[in-house]
This record gives sequence, C-alpha cells and structure tokens, in this order.
Amino acid sequence: MTRQDQQAKLIEPIIEQGRDELHLAEFPLNVLSKRVSRSVAAIEYSDWATVNGQHVHRVWRVVGGNSYGLPAAADQDVLVVLVKMAVDSGLESPKVKIGSAYHYLRLLGWDRSASSYRRLEQSLVRYGEAFVHSENTIWDRESNELVGKMGFNIIDHYRALFDLGRRPKKGEFAQQPSLPLGYVQLGDGFFRLLKQGSIKDLDLDFYAQLSTPLSRRVFRYLDKKRYRRHTFSRDLYQFGAHLGLVGSALQLYKRDFNNEQTLSGEPLLVPLPKQRYYPSQLKRLLQPSLEELKNKGFLDRYIIREGKRGPAIDVVFSEVRDVRGAKEAAATGSQKAIFDRMKNEEEYLVHSIMEVTGDEHSRAYYRKVVRELGQGTVWELLSMTRQAAQDDSEKTNPAKLFTYLAQTKRKKQKEHRQTPA
Repeated sequence: MTRQDQQAKLIEPIIEQGRDELHLAEFPLNVLSKRVSRSVAAIEYSDWATVNGQHVHRVWRVVGGNSYGLPAAADQDVLVVLVKMAVDSGLESPKVKIGSAYHYLRLLGWDRSASSYRRLEQSLVRYGEAFVHSENTIWDRESNELVGKMGFNIIDHYRALFDLGRRPKKGEFAQQPSLPLGYVQLGDGFFRLLKQGSIKDLDLDFYAQLSTPLSRRVFRYLDKKRYRRHTFSRDLYQFGAHLGLVGSALQLYKRDFNNEQTLSGEPLLVPLPKQRYYPSQLKRLLQPSLEELKNKGFLDRYIIREGKRGPAIDVVFSEVRDVRGAKEAAATGSQKAIFDRMKNEEEYLVHSIMEVTGDEHSRAYYRKVVRELGQGTVWELLSMTRQAAQDDSEKTNPAKLFTYLAQTKRKKQKEHRQTPA
C-alpha cells in the first residue's frame, strides 16, 4: 500500500449522517459571537415548565474556563463532529478515538493551516474547562425521572497524535499506520447522557452547507423541534436565548421572565432584568438564518408576530423530511400544492390552527374566525391553546378549547361594539 493509499484510508470525508445530543441541541452551550470577553464568566438560560404535572423552574448554566473562556461560535462544529465520532464508535467507552488532529480537521472540513490547529486546540480546551450546571432540564432514561440537579464537563481530557501547532511531517502517517491513536476522553456525565440514548440524527451534509454559525445553531435547535410536528412556536426572546444569542447580541433584548434569579453573583452573558428589549433588532439578527433555512428547503415558512406576552416566532417545517431533497421535491405536484395552499398569511394561520387542534374538517369555520377577529388576536388564542395542551395533554381538548376561546373573544368584541361611547 502506497503512502497516498494510507492517507486516503486514514482521512475520510464527512459522512452525511451525523448525531446530536438532545440537551445540547435544546439549550445553549456556545456563545454565537466571534469573541467572548473573559470578564464574562457564564451563560445561563432559565424558564418554567410543566413536567409530569409539576411546575418546575429549569436552569441551564454554562461556566467558562480561565484559559479561553466560554465555547465560541466555531467550537460548535468541533462538538458536532465529536458527538458523531462518539456514537459511531458504539459508546463502549468515554474514550473517543479521533486518530489525529489532522484527521479531526479533515472531518471538520477545515484547512490544515497552523491557525486551524490552534483553533482546534482552543476548542478542545474550552470544552474541557466549561462546566454545565443543570437543574430540572435533564431526563434520566434509566430511572425514568427528572434529574433535580446535575453538573458535568463535556471533555475530561484529550490526546492528539501530534503537536496541534504544526502540520504532519512527510511520511508521518506512514509511520503511524494503526490509526487511531489520538483520543478525546468525554466527561462521565456527558458520556452517560449519550449512553442512555439522548441523541438524535443530524444531517451533517446539510449542516455543513449552512453559511454561518447562527444558521447552523438555528438548524440544530429547530431540527430537534421538528420531531413529530409540522409547526413550532416560541416567544422570540426565549427562542434567541435557547440558541445562545447572548452577550453583545442580546444585552439589549433581555426582559424579566418571572423575576428569575441567577445562581450566583458572577457576571452573566444573559444580563439581569432592567435591560431594554428591542425585538426589531433581534428579528433582524435572526432573519438571515431563517431565510437561509427557508431557501434551502428546511422551512416552508416562518412568521415573527406580536403575541400575548410580546413578539413570538412561528415556523412551518417543510413536508419533506429529507432536507437535502426539499428543493427537488418543491417542484413536484404534492409539494407545490402545499406552497400554493399557504400562499398568504390567512391560509397559513388556518393551517396552523388545524395542526394544533387536529380538526381538519373545520377549515371554513377557522377561516371565518380569522377574518372576524383578526390574525393578531387569533395567534394569541392559538398560543394559549397550544400552551394549555402542552401543560396538560390528557385533560385538554385543543379543538374545543380554541373554539371556546374564539367564541368568548367574539362575544366580548360584540359587546364592546354595542357599548355606547
């Protein structure tokens, strides 16, 4: 076997089918900015959720290390490839064999310059030093219960085949034919999550085609939300906070949710309340990534609207589950019919109502409600219906609840019109 054959065998291209850890797709781990101030110690997300009938306060907090701070935007690719290699190895051990830094860069699609080696080393160090504190955000699949508090590192330690700061010497691969020798040792807590099956498929080919770290982060988050649903809605600020849009990007957007408190006095990338909230700027920040996902066929459409508690975002996923084939399928009759049916905002809203209520026989009634109450009001009613169904799916009939809310609203509007000025 020639040296060229050995290199071809050792260095493989990115395989289209990847993996993603569910909690890291749901909650922020990376700061989506090119630079992170070392004076900022942590990033925190918190909210309230109903789990098994209990209203719990969820906290997800990532504390950066002293060397390079919190994981940054480009580090996201390093983690995605690492999770894929770990799952492909069978998860028999927390030691993930990576072969060499050169091999790792090849899988990342990065050039093999000295700066790329330094970027990779810094990413591994950041993930090694970063510590995740979780409170009521992780579901233990073995005990089948919500974990109250849990802390873990992503990486415990690593070993590269050769110095990260230089290219491999001529013939170095030929001298080390028994790849892999380098490895990354995952943290015990993180490995346990992967071992329990807290993973999902991720289309790495599509992921790699996205032009910015924000587009890739939005894709990972929405790809998790796409499971068994056609639409998804979220408060706009919470949507941004889930992505990790913090620091300089979100210091202006923070608003007070339930007067939540931080875990300590350390400075946070998501600042404390009392900051002004500018949804128009957040919308401009997200729009290029949402447009890219729409143009590439992952999203059918999206709307950023005014909800009951402030701006909210609604997305409709493409009917084609294989995102790589979405553009081709858009030319077929079935997909074209979907686009034609949703050619205006009213039909999109009516379609969303039917998705939530599961009642496809009341299209005419829902269209009448939209025209009488207005789209803004109906979006609020739909959000209330969706939230109630999520909080108590066993006792809530979405169709009946939405109809009740609509009838009550119509009655109030009628009484208001009849009231003398």
